[in-house]
Amino acid sequence: MSLEHRSILAKAVIFKISLAEKRDVFDIKKIIDGHRVDLGFIPKTAFSEAVEKGWLLVAKIDDVVVGFVRFRHRHDKTTTLYEIAVANHVKRRGIGRMLIYKLIEHARQYNQLEIKLKCPANLPANHFYHALGFQLVRVDKGKRRDLNVWRLEL
Repeated sequence: MSLEHRSILAKAVIFKISLAEKRDVFDIKKIIDGHRVDLGFIPKTAFSEAVEKGWLLVAKIDDVVVGFVRFRHRHDKTTTLYEIAVANHVKRRGIGRMLIYKLIEHARQYNQLEIKLKCPANLPANHFYHALGFQLVRVDKGKRRDLNVWRLEL
């Protein structure tokens, strides 16, 4: 096997995406706290509530949470994406993209018509949403920074 093939295999990651369980909240909180500069402080209770309501998907490697997306399916047929984050040691391996794809699938199962989110205008994550087909709807003035409002029609 060539060095190039070994390098590609070393980057391959096998992960599973599913609804979060109560036992996952500790790992999720560790990931979110590592992204506090970009995402701010989110209390542990927000994740516990999302688990109870089925509004939290997790990506796991060997039963350890390495990424998550917290959302809410609203009655107006809009799914709001609150946060998505991936542990730093497994970034750039497609986990975030697959979490979005699973969220799209989940939203469609609940007959949602769109996914919306707000992202600080200065974050590189805006490129991620654009690459996934989200459309920039508007820019809202925030308290500390402008927020891009993104929409994905389902």
